[in-house]
Amino acid sequence: MERIFGKNSIYSEETRKELKKVMLVTEQNKMNYFIYGKTGMGKAQGTVVDAWFTGFAEKAQGTIYFCVYLGRTDNKNVSSTAAKEIAIQLITDYYKD
Repeated sequence: MERIFGKNSIYSEETRKELKKVMLVTEQNKMNYFIYGKTGMGKAQGTVVDAWFTGFAEKAQGTIYFCVYLGRTDNKNVSSTAAKEIAIQLITDYYKD
């Protein structure tokens, strides 16, 4: 994420703005920070073997980058949605005043 959105990015400002539009986690925009991210999941023979949510959070004081990765498990609750919920909770806790 930092290679795409960081200060040394090779991508144009326009490209980065468009990506941010589609990556915005809208339910968080009422806070004094914004969370942007992308989910993903891998399956093998119909079983989820990994799931993730990766992105960044922006606040006036700066940007933090993150990735929550959930590996293979027998637990049926492993999903990219779960990874996203964990990341949002961690960021919310991190930014508590």
